[in-house]
Amino acid sequence: MKYDPTDQTWENLLARLNSALDHEFRADELRGPAHATVQVVGLPRSGTTLLMQHLAASKRFGYPSNILALFWKTPWIGAHIQRRLATNASISFHSLIGRTPEPLDPHEFGYFWRNALGHESNSLEPTAPPLASAELRRQLDLVTEAFGLPTAYKNFLAPVHLNYLRKVGNQRFIIISRPMQDVAASILNARRKLGLGSNHWLGPAPRKPWPTFQSEIDLVSYQVVALQRQLDSSRLATAPDTLAIAYADLCREPQDILQKIFALAGIESDDLPDPPDPPKFTVRNPFDSLAACDAALLSARIEYHKEDKTGA
Repeated sequence: MKYDPTDQTWENLLARLNSALDHEFRADELRGPAHATVQVVGLPRSGTTLLMQHLAASKRFGYPSNILALFWKTPWIGAHIQRRLATNASISFHSLIGRTPEPLDPHEFGYFWRNALGHESNSLEPTAPPLASAELRRQLDLVTEAFGLPTAYKNFLAPVHLNYLRKVGNQRFIIISRPMQDVAASILNARRKLGLGSNHWLGPAPRKPWPTFQSEIDLVSYQVVALQRQLDSSRLATAPDTLAIAYADLCREPQDILQKIFALAGIESDDLPDPPDPPKFTVRNPFDSLAACDAALLSARIEYHKEDKTGA
């Protein structure tokens, strides 16, 4: 699997497709029961993709796949198509920086959430008002109706919009945590694998203003501290509609984690066939891939940015 750059011709074609579908289906209304929408939240490289893969493989959740993501303006149409295709599909449990290889693997669905929440780019800084809460609720409910299941999304922007999302209603949240140093080391390793320039963000950019960065390590350290501070200030982890889990627990005991998520989403499993046994994964330390000097500098800059609150 490789990380393909953006193809502008393809992006333009998708924009035309979505405009046409939006014109045809924008007035669709809910006809059957709606289910809960579950938002998966965490830092980049904290296990959000792995969690989405587990939820998709459980067959207990709808989710945006690489196919559904093509229909980001009318996602319920994509959900109907995905449901017809996914009867016996398996999840690959492979990904590269959040991107998955197979058509029915989970997708980050960034176009949808940026459009819904008023973000021009993959940044925590909104540039426009969000959709009317009733309109977003209509769209999310139409997706759950198409699947006939609660539906899960990865949403890095959710912590900035919690009050709004609670007005939308019928939302549940899963926040996944991983040690800050491990997240930073994983982001740094991924950036170097992709050959990103020192002025580009991998994952969501923090709110401005940003300080002047001394190096790529400084940028990554600042990003992780600022995003974690945003998560902490949202108080999402202690909210009654939130399940907080640890990345290490998800890797080692995914069955236990999934049972807790089923309960959060209101899934009654008595009348459902048993889901497949979820795979377990080894918890690796991303610091092992760094040179000793880089690891030491990364740790030092994280501590520096944790103490310096002027830019957060």
